[in-house]
Amino acid sequence: MPILFKKFLIIPIPVIILISYISFSQGTYQENIIIGKPTNNAITISVMAEEGTDTYIDYGLAGMPYTYKTEIIKSSEDRTAIFNINNLRVNTKYNYRVSYKNLRNEKLLLGEENYFWTQRPIGSSFTFGVQGDSHPERLCDESGWGTSVSESQRISGESRGCMYDPELYRKTLKMVDEDRPDLYFMLGDDFSISRLLPNYFQGDEKGFSQSIVDDIYINQRNFLSTMANSTALFPINGNHEEARLSLLDTALHNSSIFAGNARKRYFPVPIPNTFYSGNEKPIEGVGLLGDYFSFTWGDALFISIDPYWHSPRVAESI
Repeated sequence: MPILFKKFLIIPIPVIILISYISFSQGTYQENIIIGKPTNNAITISVMAEEGTDTYIDYGLAGMPYTYKTEIIKSSEDRTAIFNINNLRVNTKYNYRVSYKNLRNEKLLLGEENYFWTQRPIGSSFTFGVQGDSHPERLCDESGWGTSVSESQRISGESRGCMYDPELYRKTLKMVDEDRPDLYFMLGDDFSISRLLPNYFQGDEKGFSQSIVDDIYINQRNFLSTMANSTALFPINGNHEEARLSLLDTALHNSSIFAGNARKRYFPVPIPNTFYSGNEKPIEGVGLLGDYFSFTWGDALFISIDPYWHSPRVAESI
C-alpha cells in the first residue's frame, strides 16, 4: 500500500511573537496539547495548564463512548502534565479528551475531543508531514529588514533577514491539521537560540537562562498544538538549536544543557525501548537526550540523525 508523503512549506515573513500560557476565565480556555512517542500499544500526551491544575484524560476507541480514564495528574511547576497511556491496540484510532480543574474553578472544564493512532501494520497506508527552518526568531522591523541585520548588511543588500510570519505559520499548521497525518517531523532550526549566544559569551547572563530558552520552546508549542494534539510530533535538532557536544565544558556549556532540557520537558521525544532504537548514553544535566531514533510505521522505516550531540568538532561560527 502507498505511503503518502506531504511536505508543508513554511514561508517566512516575520512579525512580533507573543508567548502565551493557558489561563482559566469564565470556563473558557485555550488548550495546549502535544502527542508523541506513539508505539504499537502506547502513546504519550503532554498537556500544558496553569501550575497546580488537576488534569486527567478520558479515552476510547474512535466512534465509541470513552471507556478508559487516566489517573489525575497535577500540572507541575513548568505547567506540564505528562500522561503515558499503555495497553492500547495496534493499528487503532483512539479518541480522547482532557479535563481540567484548578483552584479557581469549582466546575470541571472539559477540553475538545482529539485523537491518535497506534502503529500501522505492514501493507497499510498513512500520511506524514515534514517541516524545517521555521525560525520564529527572525523578525522584521517596519522597513522589512530583519531586526538582527547589521547596517553594513543593509547597505550591501547581503541579507534582509526576514523569515517569519506567525499568522501564515498558524494557517500552515491548520492545513496540516486538516490533512490529518499520523506523524509530523520537524527537521531543525525551529527552536533557535543562536542569536542569544554572542552576548552570553561576552559575560552577559541576564539575556540567557533556562527560563528564556524554555519560552522559545513554549512559543513553538503554542503554534504546534494546532495540529500536534492529534498528530504525533517528532522534533529533531538543527544547528541553531545549539545543542552540541562540542559546547560542553566551554563558556557556552549551558546552551546545550538548557536546550536539551527544554526539548525534553515540553515535547515527548523518543528514547530507546523495544519500539524505538536510539541514543542510550545520558548527558549529565539532561539525561537521555532522545536526539536520534528509528522506528517502523506501516511499510516505512523512519530514521532521524543528529550529528550535533555527537561531534567534538568546534564550529567556526555559531
